[in-house]
Amino acid sequence: MVDLKAQLNEAQLSAVNTVNGPVLVIAGAGSGKTRVIEYRVLRLVEEGVDPSSILLLTFTREAARRMLERAAGHDRRCSRVEGGTFHSFGYRLLRRYYASAGLPENFSVMDEDDAGEAIKRCMDRSVQDKRFPKKDTVRSIISACVNRSLSVEEVLAGDYRHFLPFSGEISSLRSRYCDFKRKNGYVDYDDILVLMKALLEKEEVRASFISSYRFVMVDEFQDTNRLQGEITRLLAEPHGNVMVVGDDAQSIYGFRGASHRNIMKFSEVYRGCKIVKLQDNYRSTQPILDLANSVLRSMENKYDKSLVSAHSRDGERPAFFMFGDAYDEACWLASRLEEALAAGQNPGEQAVLFRSAYVSIPLQAELGRRRVAFRVFGGMKFYEAAHIKDAVCLFRLAHNPSDELAWRRVLKMNDGVGEKTSERVISEIRHCRGGMRVYASILRSGKFKGGLKSALEKLAFFLEKASSEPDLALRFDMILEYYAPFFRDRFDDWHLRNGDFTALREIVAHSASADELLASLAIDPPQQCEERGGIVLSTIHSAKGLEWDNVYLIGMQDGVFPSGFSFEKPEEMEEEQRLFYVAITRARGRLILTFHRENARNLLTPFNRVSRFLELPGVADSIDKEDVFSWNSAGRRGRGAYPGCGGEGEALDDRMFDFLDGEV
Repeated sequence: MVDLKAQLNEAQLSAVNTVNGPVLVIAGAGSGKTRVIEYRVLRLVEEGVDPSSILLLTFTREAARRMLERAAGHDRRCSRVEGGTFHSFGYRLLRRYYASAGLPENFSVMDEDDAGEAIKRCMDRSVQDKRFPKKDTVRSIISACVNRSLSVEEVLAGDYRHFLPFSGEISSLRSRYCDFKRKNGYVDYDDILVLMKALLEKEEVRASFISSYRFVMVDEFQDTNRLQGEITRLLAEPHGNVMVVGDDAQSIYGFRGASHRNIMKFSEVYRGCKIVKLQDNYRSTQPILDLANSVLRSMENKYDKSLVSAHSRDGERPAFFMFGDAYDEACWLASRLEEALAAGQNPGEQAVLFRSAYVSIPLQAELGRRRVAFRVFGGMKFYEAAHIKDAVCLFRLAHNPSDELAWRRVLKMNDGVGEKTSERVISEIRHCRGGMRVYASILRSGKFKGGLKSALEKLAFFLEKASSEPDLALRFDMILEYYAPFFRDRFDDWHLRNGDFTALREIVAHSASADELLASLAIDPPQQCEERGGIVLSTIHSAKGLEWDNVYLIGMQDGVFPSGFSFEKPEEMEEEQRLFYVAITRARGRLILTFHRENARNLLTPFNRVSRFLELPGVADSIDKEDVFSWNSAGRRGRGAYPGCGGEGEALDDRMFDFLDGEV
C-alpha cells in the first residue's frame, strides 16, 4: 500500500481519508487538487470499494484519463473506475434508457454545425429583416437559455441587447427547433444534460442505475452550470457519498453558463458536509501569493483562504509599469522578451496575458516586426479575422484602385453580389488606367442597374473621398464609417469586435506611409509559432489551468480590465475580480503588470484610469513601488531610452500613483 502521509500534506490527507459523506474540497490555485483526486480513488479501491462503483466526472476526457492513469499506476484496479465528462456520461445513460427519454433507439447527436443548420431550416420565411440574428448566434442564445436557466428575453437583455426587438421571434424559433429535433430523433449538446437530469429523476433509473454508483467525485465544481449541479445532487442522493473539488475564486466562466452559486451553496445542499481547504501553493513564490491573497480578501462571495508558498518565501515582488500608449507598452515588452530569449530563457516560459484579445494586437504587430515567434491562445490570429480583412481591403482599394483581389472582397460585401456579379464589375475596370476618379466614373456609369447601381455609387463616393485624404488615421476613420453598416449586418457580435478596430487604427496611425503599412501587413504579419516552446500570448480565460515562470499581465486600464460591460452588473464585476486572481496565480516566479494611458493630453479619463482592481485594499502594498516607471515613446524615466525604441521619459500626473501611495 502507498504511504499516503509521505505523499500528501495535512489538508490533502484529510480530504483523501474522508471516505463517507459529502466533502467539499476548496482547492486554492496551485494547491495540488489533482493529487487529491488521484489518491482518493486509490484510497477507496484499497479500502475494498468496487472500482466500478466509483464515478469521476470532469470537464475534459483528458483530465479524467490522466487522473485515473496516475491512480492506476499505484494499483491497476483503479483503471476500472468510470470517468469522463458530464456529457459523455450522459450520452451513455441516454443510450441505455433512450425509450424512457422519449428518443428513438437510433437517435443522433448533432454537432454545433449540424445544430446551426437545423436552426436555419427552422427559420420562418417571414423572418426577412436583415437585422435578425444569424443561425449561429441563435444557436448561442438558445444554448445560453439552457445552460443558464434563463428565458430568451433574459439572455438578450444581458448579452444581445440589440436583438431584444426580436425576442418573440427567437422564442418561437426555439420552439420550432425543439420540434424539429423531436420529430427527427436528434439531440444536441445541451439536450444531453437536460435529458440526463430528467432520466435521473425517474424511479426506474434511480433503482437500476444510480444505485450502482456508491461514490461520486466531481472535478472543477466551480465551473458546473445549474443543470450539472442538479445532476450531481441526483447522483449522490441515494448514499450522500459525494466529493466535489474546486476553487470558488476561479469561477470565471459565467458567460458559458457556469454557476458560482453551485460551489458556494454546497454546504446548504449537503448539510453537515466536511469542508477541506487546500492552501499550500506548489506553484508561485510568496510575493506573488501576497498579491493574490489581497485580491482574495477583497472578494465578497467567497470561502476564506490564504495561500502560502510551499517552496519559497522569497522572490521578486510583482511590478507595475506605466506607458504613454499601447505602442510604447508593446515596444518595451517586445524588447524585454527579446532580452529574455537572448539570455537563454525558455520562450515557452514567457507568457503575456490579457483580458480581451484585442489588447494584444499592438504587441502582435511589434513581435511580428521583430520576427519573434509566438503562439496565441484564446482567439484567432488578429489579421485572419474577417472584419479586419474587410477593413484592410478597403484601405488597399483606397490606396491602389487596381488591386483586383481587394475589389473582389469589397464588392462581395454587398447583398446579392457573388462571384458572377463581382466579375462583371471587375471586367469593366480591369483595364482602367488613371486615378481614382476614372475608376469612380466607371462605377457611376449607367452599365449597372437597381441595387447594384446604388451600392457602386456609394462605393465610388467613399473611394474618392478616402483616397484624397493624406492623413492615414483620418482615412481609416472614413473606412470605418463606410464599413459600419456592413460590419453590423455581417457580425452579430459586432459590439464585441469594435476593440479590434481601435487597435488597428493605432497601427495605421503609427505607420509612416500607406505603402509601409500595407507591406508590413502582407510581408511581416505576426507569426505564430506552432512549436510548444514559443512565447505565449493568451486571454486569461484560456490560461486557466496553465502556469509559466514569467507572466506579463497587460492592459490594466479600467474598462479593459475589468471589462466595461461589467460596470453595472455586480455579479459580473465579481467574476472579473476572480479573473484577476486567476491571472496573478499563473505566475511561478515573476509577475509584471502594465498600463497605458492612450491620451495625448496626458490626463486620466474614465476610459484610461488605472484598473480599479489595483485600488483594492492591500494590492498596492503587494506591488514593488520601486519598479513603477513612466514610459513615453518607450523611454524609461531617468534611465534613458530602451534599446530598439526612441524617445525619452516624462513626468506622470500624480494621480497615476495614488493607488501606490494608498490615496484611493
